[in-house]
Amino acid sequence: MKPATPPCHATVAHQPDGSYAISVELTNAGDQPVTLESYQPFLQFRVRAEADGAPVTIDQPALDLPVQPIDLTIPARGSLTLRSPIRLVIAAGARGAKDGFVWTIARPATGLTLAIDVDLAAPYGGPCPTDLVGP
Repeated sequence: MKPATPPCHATVAHQPDGSYAISVELTNAGDQPVTLESYQPFLQFRVRAEADGAPVTIDQPALDLPVQPIDLTIPARGSLTLRSPIRLVIAAGARGAKDGFVWTIARPATGLTLAIDVDLAAPYGGPCPTDLVGP
């Protein structure tokens, strides 16, 4: 029997500028479309980091901007990918940015585990399996 696909899956992917982009794919295994309330830009998540079993600090400067309420529709037996404007900088000795869209983890990506917790209605809210992709 094939294991069920989780309703959400996050990817933190290395970009050409050296930062990491965050996206979350929402999957609907049902026969009917699912509509969720959210906001644009997509900022309804938390990032947790861990290395060697210990929490790692993520510098997140203040971000104060207007958001637009939106309805997200996930098609029946389909998926929808949400891309966040937040960029992670993951590097040993990295300094925190003043730009609220740039979050910093001051350690190498090697040995780092990330988890994305999404703030959406069930079953999409909560921790999502997360892949860290790139160098």
